[in-house]
Amino acid sequence: RIHLDAADDEALDLVLEFAYGALVTVTEANVETLLELSSKLRISPLVDECCAFVAQRTSASRACRVLALADKHRCTLLRRDVALCVLRHFKEACGLFRDDDDDDRDDDG
Repeated sequence: RIHLDAADDEALDLVLEFAYGALVTVTEANVETLLELSSKLRISPLVDECCAFVAQRTSASRACRVLALADKHRCTLLRRDVALCVLRHFKEACGLFRDDDDDDRDDDG
């Protein structure tokens, strides 16, 4: 049994369109609610699409938030991609400095 009272109308429309074979456009504005609903309804292809969308746009500064999202929805590939992003940009992910600060350090030293 699934309770949908908190479902966003747009997300519900998109999930129904997807279920009937329509192409769904995932955007920054709808990805979290769409992921939430498709995860609840166990629509794996749509969950995967949302996770791929988020992974492509993940920055080190958003890594913790995205890791929490990946864990909440059991998106193992998204979690892996974010972990790799954190490893590549460790200092930025930890808040030690921004990428443009790194360029300045190279000029000075």
